[in-house]
Amino acid sequence: MYKKQTLKTLERKTSVLLIVTLGIMILALGTIYLSMLSTGAQNGYSLENEKLKQKVLSDSLQKIKNEITDESALKNLETSEKINEMYEVDEKVFLTE
Repeated sequence: MYKKQTLKTLERKTSVLLIVTLGIMILALGTIYLSMLSTGAQNGYSLENEKLKQKVLSDSLQKIKNEITDESALKNLETSEKINEMYEVDEKVFLTE
């Protein structure tokens, strides 16, 4: 039937259960903290890599824009072979209503 327990026995069981519960909670929270910490570090590393890639692409884009601007400059168009091969218009015709 029901076995009587002394107060000291109940106290000991309760303290053991409390210590086990606290230990499990500390382990669980520690594991969660470490996983969040590593995820945050990994995200920071990925973000830094993406920023570097963006900087490289931005520099490449600026270089290409500069090349296009230089090639389409008026001084280069005047000396271009394609421009020199074009026919000059003898008579200009304007469309009016």
